[in-house]
Amino acid sequence: MKFRIGKFVFEPGLWSSLAAVLLMACFLALASWQLDRAAEKRRILLEQGAANQAEPLQLAEALERQAPQLTRVTVNGHFVDDWQLLVENQIEAGRRGYHLYGLFRDRQSGADVLVNRGWLPAPPDRSRWPELPAADETRLEARIYRPAERPFNAENLSLENRESVYRIAAFDLPVIAANLQKIGYHIAPLTLRQAADPDSPLVRNWQWINMPPEKHLAYAAQWFAFALVLLILYLWLNCRREEGQ
Repeated sequence: MKFRIGKFVFEPGLWSSLAAVLLMACFLALASWQLDRAAEKRRILLEQGAANQAEPLQLAEALERQAPQLTRVTVNGHFVDDWQLLVENQIEAGRRGYHLYGLFRDRQSGADVLVNRGWLPAPPDRSRWPELPAADETRLEARIYRPAERPFNAENLSLENRESVYRIAAFDLPVIAANLQKIGYHIAPLTLRQAADPDSPLVRNWQWINMPPEKHLAYAAQWFAFALVLLILYLWLNCRREEGQ
């Protein structure tokens, strides 16, 4: 295949053209994915802003409305005393630790809901389990949180336990729900993140997004730039001045 453009001939090779097309498609797909992630993060920030302005809902009302992510809720009831969960590999200020979940029974709706009570440090030796603060609250202020994705190793996750305390390597709602169902609990299809409390021994420095939209846009621009450089190189390497000109 040969094209004349003024004094130049554009004559791309088959294999170089295939490689360029594949790489170009890859770069553009990655750029598009980053743009989608930026849009998702902007949506989460807008939802957070709207939730901050709204009055908190009772859990029963939130469940009935299928309230969105980050909705503030008030729950009255108690933590069950025969189930707590430690989720490993949680980092806070550079320190390794756990997120501690409890199962809270809402008095109004009768629903059992998973509550992330906060972060606590892990002992240096994994064989030692941390001391857990008492779960004696009867009224919680919290926000709805629905984990967006299952962990990559979800099929291999299992819970280990000591008496009524369980431990898992990564949070996965279906695996945890199945464990609770075996012992007679049927949980609501969401989790709550308990509001910060300066008097609590648990750290509740919640990160609602792990990367701001601007960073995703910067990554998208980077992939678009790679695609442009590839196009320029492809044209330059396959163009030559026509002989005799």
